[in-house]
Parts: sequence; structure tokens; C-alpha cells
Amino acid sequence: MLHNHGMKATPSIVALALGFLTLGPLCAGPAQAALSGDTASVHDDEIELRGTVTAVAHFAGFERRTLSTDTGLVINEFLTPAGTVFALSWSGPVLPDLRALLGRHYSTYVAALGQFAQPGLKRSLRISTADFVMESAGHLRAFVGHAYVPSLLPGGVPLRDLPW
Repeated sequence: MLHNHGMKATPSIVALALGFLTLGPLCAGPAQAALSGDTASVHDDEIELRGTVTAVAHFAGFERRTLSTDTGLVINEFLTPAGTVFALSWSGPVLPDLRALLGRHYSTYVAALGQFAQPGLKRSLRISTADFVMESAGHLRAFVGHAYVPSLLPGGVPLRDLPW
């Protein structure tokens, strides 16, 4: 299910948004751990982003690692007890590299954007499939969002309990 809030069609806006998606990763820096990645990929993020894991919090049934960069981007990676990234959240002045962040789910994201009549640069987005959920909002210098894989959610951990 895709929700588009108040958008109308113009080819130039679609081209601008797709161009923005292409440039977004260049602005944000190197890759982040992909959804369904493992603990080793979280450590790789710290090196590649030249960021720092600023917090590791343990909750009943999962762990949250928070990575902060000099650009002000904050990425939370939620891991199962087995070390699999089952959810991610981001906030900051730049859009993270969604191709790397979403991993194999990036193609679902791109397909959903293709359904927008006018994506624009300021919007909210919700994508919901059986295997992938993403909510994102923002505009230049203020981006927020989260994504998760419902089938990887640890047993006994309600989604509402995630400290996005």
C-alpha cells in the first residue's frame, strides 16, 4: 500500500525527484547497513560514514545501535538477538543513502516512487508490503524515516515498543 499526500502529476517534478534520489547518496556519504544485514555491517557503517556509534541500548528481545555523523545524520539500527538488522530509522539534514540502507528493499521503494503523480522534494511517504514497511518524510535539511521487515521482528517485541 502506498500513500501519497496531495501530489499532482508533472513530468519535470518526477525527473527532479529521481535526480534528487540519484544525488542523495552522494550528499549523505558512504553506505549504511542494509535491512537484513548483520552486526558486522553495523561496524562497517561506523568506518565508512566516518561516524561514531554513540549509543548501544539493550531492550527485551533486541538491541539498538545509534550511529551519528559529523553531518548531523543519525541512524538507528535495530538488531535481533542473532544480530540481524530488522529495522532502521534515520533523521538529519541529509537523506541517507537509501540504496544501501534499504538493501534488497530499495527496488520496492523505487517502484513505489514511480507510482507518484508528483513526488516533489517535500512529502511524506508510506510503503507497506508483506515483506517491507517504510515511512519517510522531510524536505531539504530535515529528513526522518524508518523501515522494517515484519517477518524479522523479534517474537514478543511489539512494533510500538521500538524507540525509533
